[in-house]
Amino acid sequence: MNPILKWGGIALLALGCGWAVFHFEAGHASAKVAAAVAQAEQQHVAAVASAAQGVVYDQQVQVQAPKIQTDSAQVAALRAQLAALRSRPVPPPPAPGTPDPQPVSPPVDLVAVVAQQDLLIKAQDVQIQDQAVQIHTLTLDRDAWKTAYDSSSKEANLRQIALEAQIAATKASRWQGRIEGFVVGLGAGYVGGKFR
Repeated sequence: MNPILKWGGIALLALGCGWAVFHFEAGHASAKVAAAVAQAEQQHVAAVASAAQGVVYDQQVQVQAPKIQTDSAQVAALRAQLAALRSRPVPPPPAPGTPDPQPVSPPVDLVAVVAQQDLLIKAQDVQIQDQAVQIHTLTLDRDAWKTAYDSSSKEANLRQIALEAQIAATKASRWQGRIEGFVVGLGAGYVGGKFR
């Protein structure tokens, strides 16, 4: 057997194996790119949905804020009225033997104080309930925006992975093209040398 033919066959076999390896790596990198892009799209959809939910919660908080301020103002007014009722002086008992004491301010009306306290307690209950709703909405709002941020971060990471895989696929395909060109050139040179 001709040694050129023998070594040429071995070289073609080695180049064919190299081409197969590079072709497999390029296909693997392309699949990795497609998977990362698909996952990134899923994360993008999740981020957009969470951000939309966050906007809804933001609007709910803005609606609740004036109600909380109104409740706080009402509680403050009721406290002031209660303090005014409590601050009325209690007249001293008349001295013994005094026929008719001079008129004094009326004593503290305990029934009015209790009624005012009941109003204050009811107003505070409403205020507490409204604040609890606002706190719950703010918690949901925070969680929605955190989920949107986490999904956006995952999307960015997956897009980076896809970019790196695309770069690897491009390098692999470049080497694949070089090897294919070398194999074609070697084959053409062999065939050209055979027919001279």
